Amino acid sequence: FESGIGLKKSLGRFEAALRLKPDSAIDIYNLGTANRKLGKPDLALTQLSRAARADASLPHPLYSMALIYRSNGQNSQAIEMLTKAKGLAPNEPSVYYQIGRMQREAGNKQDALQAYLHTLQLDPYHTGALYQLYLYYQEQGEKDLAQRTFEEFSRIKRAMSASRKEINEDESVLARPIGG
Repeated sequence: FESGIGLKKSLGRFEAALRLKPDSAIDIYNLGTANRKLGKPDLALTQLSRAARADASLPHPLYSMALIYRSNGQNSQAIEMLTKAKGLAPNEPSVYYQIGRMQREAGNKQDALQAYLHTLQLDPYHTGALYQLYLYYQEQGEKDLAQRTFEEFSRIKRAMSASRKEINEDESVLARPIGG
């Protein structure tokens, strides 16, 4: 599904599924996710918003909308979507991680720190949160903590094959197609 021909084939399957069940929140979400991956953020936002309205208990469209808003520099909308997603998926570490990234960008270092720590409570191997925690400790002049955190980050990262961009954005099940 991630790119190229597989992504375009998935898009066709998602469109066909939606023709069979035009009100299916999952099928609308899957189509929006494919369009987000294809670099069509406006179309994806329309579809993801429709999916969120079709099933208000589904956190996936909210999370994916937040990723689009964040990439468009619309952090207040992104935080709003993540806050809603957090209410529906309180144990999903990537929601807290993304909130932390946006809080850090907004200059809210303590809020970002709390979000990263909560991410690590839910997933001690979350390398994105570990790396951001390392940066925080560096900025605060806490060299020993920064060094230990970076060593842990490096140890875990070596064991993984994903790039940091993949880790930062799409490791969440909330950013992947459902049943796709």
